Amino acid sequence: MILKRRKLYNKKTGSKDHPWNEGYRMLRCSWCMKKIKDDRECFGLSVKFVDGVDFKEAEGTITSVFLLSRNTSVPMIVVAEDSEAKNQGQDGIFVLCSDKCGLKMKKTINDELNLFKPDVEIVNLKWHV
Repeated sequence: MILKRRKLYNKKTGSKDHPWNEGYRMLRCSWCMKKIKDDRECFGLSVKFVDGVDFKEAEGTITSVFLLSRNTSVPMIVVAEDSEAKNQGQDGIFVLCSDKCGLKMKKTINDELNLFKPDVEIVNLKWHV
């Protein structure tokens, strides 16, 4: 899967002068919260939302999702309606720094049946700038 980095829109100022647009922007691992630099390999855990869960207002952005089983919020990419990921049936992607974090997150997500459908998939992400 290829994710494209886009400039973020700063809602407060109405411009694209968002701090993440300066230089390179780092993502955080959804499990351990370590920063993932552009030149590092990263993984994605793709998820499908259960019926009734609606993240429409967050499409195409990174949002926080509260995981009851971990008692914490973690970052998740909500895929845009017109994206390749959505065409492949994905609703959200958790970015992860390693297979180890991926396996832990996969187990946790399979326990969060109030938000996500079971049997999530870990994929290697490649960035396209």
